[in-house]
Amino acid sequence: MKRITSLIVVLCIISSSLFAQGTVVSPHPVATEIGMRILKQGGNAVDAALAVMFALSVVEPWASGMGSGGEMIISTRKAKAPVEICFRERAPIAATPGRFYRNPDDFRFLTTTGYRSVCVPGMLAGATLALEKYGTMDATSVLTPAIELAHKGFAVTPRLHQLLVDYYDLVERDRTTGDIFMPDWLPLAIGDTLKRHDLATTMETFSMKGMREFYVGEMADDVSRQFRINDGFLTLKDFQQYRAVEKKVMSGTYRGYTIWSSSPPSAGGLLLIELMQILENFNIRAYRQNSGPYIHLILEALKYVLKDRTYFQGDPAFTTINTHDFESKSYAKGIAARIDTAKIHNPEALTADIESGNGSHLCVIDNAGNAVSVTQTMGFYFGSGVTEPETGILFNNGMYHFSRDSLSINAVQPRKMPALSIAPTILMLGGRPVLIIGASGADRIISALAQVICGVIDFDMDIQNAVDAPRFHFENGVVHLETRIDSDAIEFLKHLGHNVRLRIDYDTYFGIVQAIYAPSGQPAKSGTDPRGAGNSVLKGLEY
Repeated sequence: MKRITSLIVVLCIISSSLFAQGTVVSPHPVATEIGMRILKQGGNAVDAALAVMFALSVVEPWASGMGSGGEMIISTRKAKAPVEICFRERAPIAATPGRFYRNPDDFRFLTTTGYRSVCVPGMLAGATLALEKYGTMDATSVLTPAIELAHKGFAVTPRLHQLLVDYYDLVERDRTTGDIFMPDWLPLAIGDTLKRHDLATTMETFSMKGMREFYVGEMADDVSRQFRINDGFLTLKDFQQYRAVEKKVMSGTYRGYTIWSSSPPSAGGLLLIELMQILENFNIRAYRQNSGPYIHLILEALKYVLKDRTYFQGDPAFTTINTHDFESKSYAKGIAARIDTAKIHNPEALTADIESGNGSHLCVIDNAGNAVSVTQTMGFYFGSGVTEPETGILFNNGMYHFSRDSLSINAVQPRKMPALSIAPTILMLGGRPVLIIGASGADRIISALAQVICGVIDFDMDIQNAVDAPRFHFENGVVHLETRIDSDAIEFLKHLGHNVRLRIDYDTYFGIVQAIYAPSGQPAKSGTDPRGAGNSVLKGLEY
């Protein structure tokens, strides 16, 4: 740890113009260092982002990895607008509604843990598409650092140890998962070295045969056979038919900045754009940050946004989703006109399908100004709890992100992608990326990102200070606040009638944000969330 801390200090001292350096931010210092290594070797932002994703498969397996799915926003210097690569999890062909909604307990029983809770993972398909179309390196160069890391091993962090304690029952339920993380039936201790030769061997196969091996090769045969033996829904046909896709990015504006974010079925991008365009109608600078009136204003806007969530929380391949209204300035202005800055509305609970707050986000900008924002998720912590024995890949429980209501547009259907609130985002000014940002944390992602964006743009805060600042959120009739918020603000909210619940000083409930701020003519600066133990940023690496 001392070596890593010293490295961070040395690298942070170095400064130069934006295009003479690159910046990487991720949830783990080792993964971040690997991303910087790729940039130093001449790789671009996409190459570095993929290397970080594979490293996170090794060091943060509970949150993301080769058995997960996600969304990637890529901004290149040559393109007028960013593109979105969707590699979200997809329901198996055998996942028919009749299997999940016959009895009230069917959905919970089938989607929480085990082989039947697994959606087709998209991470490897997304990595393949991104590397072939936008990367500059080959698969071997991108995979090698993670392979070396898996063979060498890494020190178990306090966060990993605590999660193993908290999710002991889930992890020990699967024999392979338990053998990896709980030797002798005890959670790995802080500082233990965890080596993942199984993952290293799997990535070596991808290096030689390509990552499509997971979907159409001998590996796909072996993995699908394991699901069949364990009465899972996934089949070889599910793997063969899976495709990552390139999509149009959702867009809006905030005080001259263009916001580019993810599209449905990941609803977080539209929710964030709608919220920011509502807030644009108010003079945020006139407020004191995290004062009672400021918090009240954002909460009231957030209520409208969360209510609108039901209109586009489905897979657009299965239902018509009108995104135009939610990107519209006039629609946002109409909502803003209904907000009373001294009175609450809709105090009743706003209910939604339960969404796990687990996941990971990373951001990269390279020395040419190319930028990448990636959010991934396993579903629950440690996903389904199932590790495929031959590959060492831990699988998601993405089926849990479908609706418990069989009539919902987010109800289970074969080949469907479940709705989520992830929102990898890039804000641009003058056609260049200025703020690359994203988070894990379910629908708290929207409120967390909005608060950081307001901190940077409206209050001229340093990006790290904006990420550090106390947070708040509205969920199911309750206003959640970190205890670092002033008591005067808390009393103001209570006086207005808000139902207030105080949480700890730095609570992971409010999401874990990663961000890079790269204003024109200045070195890029990064912000990493203290709410996620083990987070790290390395920046300012000269070429």
